[in-house]
Amino acid sequence: MLHKQRTQLDNVVKTSFILSSKLAKALKPFAEEFIKECYLNDLNLKLQKQGQLVNDLYSHLKAFQIKLRLWESQMLSGNSYHFNTLSAYENIANPEELKLLSEQFSNRFSDFKNMEDCFSLFATPTKYSVQNAPIHLQMELIEIQEN
Repeated sequence: MLHKQRTQLDNVVKTSFILSSKLAKALKPFAEEFIKECYLNDLNLKLQKQGQLVNDLYSHLKAFQIKLRLWESQMLSGNSYHFNTLSAYENIANPEELKLLSEQFSNRFSDFKNMEDCFSLFATPTKYSVQNAPIHLQMELIEIQEN
């Protein structure tokens, strides 16, 4: 038992050393690395879940973009609540990196933004305005909404 605890402690120390070494050698700001490693991995896992429809995927992307804008505005005002590790350091957060990442997402997924109405029709046909629906779907949409 003592040997097992000693091994675990050695592993923690080794991992901490490796992490510290990588952070010290990093060329990019810590905030960018943190966001890309943690939050982008979280987004990636959400997007890879089985059985999701395209509107679910778009919702995950949209939520992430909203989070980026929120974090950017909070960092500009000096609020690092969502980045506990960063709050221990001064001037390490870089809101420009968040803005750049947000712009990259907007550019990359602009086609999805253009299809937002289609996703809304697909996700909630009972709440979608018949007048705004494509003409070839209006009659079917009325049937769906009234049944």
